[in-house]
Amino acid sequence: MGPTRTTPEPVRLTAAMRHDLTRAVGRALAPSAVLPRAEDVEELTVRLRGYAMCLVPEVEDRVGGMEQGATEWREATSALDDARRALGAGPGAGLRSAVGHMQELGRVCHRLRCHLPLGRVNGSES
Repeated sequence: MGPTRTTPEPVRLTAAMRHDLTRAVGRALAPSAVLPRAEDVEELTVRLRGYAMCLVPEVEDRVGGMEQGATEWREATSALDDARRALGAGPGAGLRSAVGHMQELGRVCHRLRCHLPLGRVNGSES
């Protein structure tokens, strides 16, 4: 028996959403010598949170079809655990902690995305 679903049914990502997700993850994880503006951090955090909430149920669906205990299953369930932890956390007090939270959401989205088929768009393989 696979892990219990903790989220609503998946909202499948479109090709445009996948492209935007890739750009958002890149922005969140781009190295910078200075902290970004608070407004930019907030906007990107909201976007990444939304994507993580879409990705979690998709990965949960995939995990349900995996062999329990296999390497892929362990990596996917670890990514799900990290995503749930990040989604349950807040940005904290101050810009530095908000940037850290945004970056964590970027890493979470990247890890979750790695557990989906590359061509998956709206629930079908392309």
